[in-house]
Amino acid sequence: MGNCFDLLDTNYTRLLSEMYPLYRQACQGSGVAVPENLPARDEASGDLVLRYLDCAVVNWCLDFLEQEERQYFRTVRCVFSEGTPVYEGSKIMAKSHIQIAVRDASAVIGYFKPNVDNLAE
Repeated sequence: MGNCFDLLDTNYTRLLSEMYPLYRQACQGSGVAVPENLPARDEASGDLVLRYLDCAVVNWCLDFLEQEERQYFRTVRCVFSEGTPVYEGSKIMAKSHIQIAVRDASAVIGYFKPNVDNLAE
């Protein structure tokens, strides 16, 4: 994944948390409203799956780090805990998943095409 801004690493989540007030100040200074994360229209669980705020903060943070600190991240990895608990008292959620965002296409060294003919089996 190259140089990855890995939000499974507490160093990066701490950095993102520290950068958020700067992001808010930048928005206020430029007269731009801070976006919000929202639930999808058909999302019964109330999960905020439309992650406008998260996307904006991460992109702003990475642009800031590149411009001010000369740190360039090719990819971003994050876990999203969504859905309902898989059993009573669990923190394992039914729709949890990891997403990887590729910011630099040169980080992709290959891909595979699923064989959809075998999916029905």
